[in-house]
Amino acid sequence: PAAAPTCEPIPASRFAAALAPEEVAREELQSRLAVGWGFWIHQSLFSLTALPQSTTVDVFVCQLSSQKCLSQVAIHDSDSTVRVGDFAQDRSYAQFYVGWRGLNVSLSFNAHGAVLQDMDLRVEPVGNCSGNCSDYVVLLRGRFAWRGVGTVAATSNTQLSVAPAGLSEQIITMVEHSSTPLPPLDFAGVSADSFVASVLDTSAVTLTTSAHPIPADMLVYAARSANIRLVVGAAAERARHLGDDITAAMQAAVMWNLVATPAELGPLLPVSREWNFASLPADDPFAGDWSYVIFDWDNIFASYIASALGARDIAYSNLIQVLRSKTYSGFVPNFAAGGAKSVDRTEPPVGSKVLLDLYKRHGDVWLVQLLFDDLLGWHNWFWTQRRLPPLNLICLGSSVVPEHGGDSSADTMQGARYESGLDDSPMYDGEFFDAASGQMQLYDVGFSSMVAFDAECLSELAAVLNRADAAKLLRERADSLRSLISANLWAESLSVFANRFPNGTFYPRISPTSFYALMARAASDEQAARMVETWLLNPSHFCVSRTWPNGTTSTCYWGLPSIEASDPAFPPLGYWRGYVWGPMAQLTYWSLVRYAHVPQVTAGRHALARQMKEMGLNMWHRRRHICENFSPHADADECTGTQFYHWGALTMLLSHLEIVGV
Repeated sequence: PAAAPTCEPIPASRFAAALAPEEVAREELQSRLAVGWGFWIHQSLFSLTALPQSTTVDVFVCQLSSQKCLSQVAIHDSDSTVRVGDFAQDRSYAQFYVGWRGLNVSLSFNAHGAVLQDMDLRVEPVGNCSGNCSDYVVLLRGRFAWRGVGTVAATSNTQLSVAPAGLSEQIITMVEHSSTPLPPLDFAGVSADSFVASVLDTSAVTLTTSAHPIPADMLVYAARSANIRLVVGAAAERARHLGDDITAAMQAAVMWNLVATPAELGPLLPVSREWNFASLPADDPFAGDWSYVIFDWDNIFASYIASALGARDIAYSNLIQVLRSKTYSGFVPNFAAGGAKSVDRTEPPVGSKVLLDLYKRHGDVWLVQLLFDDLLGWHNWFWTQRRLPPLNLICLGSSVVPEHGGDSSADTMQGARYESGLDDSPMYDGEFFDAASGQMQLYDVGFSSMVAFDAECLSELAAVLNRADAAKLLRERADSLRSLISANLWAESLSVFANRFPNGTFYPRISPTSFYALMARAASDEQAARMVETWLLNPSHFCVSRTWPNGTTSTCYWGLPSIEASDPAFPPLGYWRGYVWGPMAQLTYWSLVRYAHVPQVTAGRHALARQMKEMGLNMWHRRRHICENFSPHADADECTGTQFYHWGALTMLLSHLEIVGV
């Protein structure tokens, strides 16, 4: 029989009659952020929801001749085409275009009032609707999201009464609409007593929640768009150096992915509106309301981008939700959604670096106090579970856990690959996983370097909190790993740091993670210069060029592919098998910055920042997309992964860091 679980008494000091000050600050921040109208529901940009009431207006665009309706819209959809416009950082304005079945419309949203409790919504045809605008109808349905309770009733052809249980009634009025009589409407999923509708044969359909409706001829949305507050405070000065395009792209990456769900304590920034690990039955009418997923390092990088834009509260709330998704073992999981999470594996530990940067930018000690022990627990887990003997460098793994929730990759080589964040990287081709220990039998230069850097950042955060003993221990760990990387993972014959098997042989599948040894300051100046010249600035390997676009090839044009260009995996390309990724660019940039005193390294850093910026802007200008990953080919005209994934904006953030520093 299984051994009975052991219990330890909880010290009385852990209990208090009131929340700690840092928890009070967290609650206040997340409460003031989660209010007002917005695109809070993850699944569709055709849903506008007011918090905390959960009052929701769903937009339906329907074609009379086909009896088809477009009821959900996301940037990645195949049924429609979405092109995002501006999104104000204060959530007061947003606009996007949708193309569907011969119709193009612009949807503009304006939130106003002390806590954005009122909104105006305008749906306007663009062009001539394939010659027949009267074939299209806009339906605006009222309801309550997330199983909210209340009453909704169409009190006239132009008004909805929406009354959340226990709260005041709100009247939603269609103040601009067609005078053409509506034909009988019988669209699946739309109850006749819960919507107002209009034919799209006039200029626009406009809805408002204002108690005193704004006259239609006074609704000026174009002027509103021109005066968007893209950035605030000190970030505004930085933005002037970057140019409007980069600022708008970075802000779009953040704001169009800002969502809320009752499953989390505060608003957060899922990687995109496509990925969802929160499972509800497909026939559950509320399933779409609950969709979302947190991916560890992906989401943490979103806070880094948001903070650079000056969106402090959004950056904080998102980082809190990611780190507080930690498992009972103390690590931040690979994924988490609605209580489900990976209990066998984590992902790259970038949280301490991001928290340290947030503290240096905004100066809030309470956030450090709130999250330090979560980050320290994550680091301690790496130290106890992911050091591979006999050298005790860091390896990847997938821990042996009996309750992995049906995740078939747990306690397998693939689970360990997932922990890398580089799910199918050629660096991990083969089977060298020890199921007994749950460890990949490979000393990993990237993870060893990141854990060393994690210890270094945590030591600085410990000093902020006057935790001298913790700071000392963490510095010692950083120094220990730095020495081990330097002594054991430099491949002299290749002029690069590389992964190594315990038997002493290198596994020379080289990716940008080799540069992370600079992040740990494990290289000599001479090694750093050789590695940059031999690998980063070489058109046969990572294709970054001082004179870009000269000095590159058509197949390795944008630079920094996820596997070097002479690797056999590169020509056919694939997910982490040659595509270019924003997070790899960011981690490589952090690494190069640490050797700014070496001219070759600085030249490589400047060149990398320039190429990544141009690559990101290329897709932003072409498609208004923020790519999960990018093709390295010169003729690429679309993302190679998810089309709106916030960490793609890291490619443009590097230019910001070139100006203001890391």
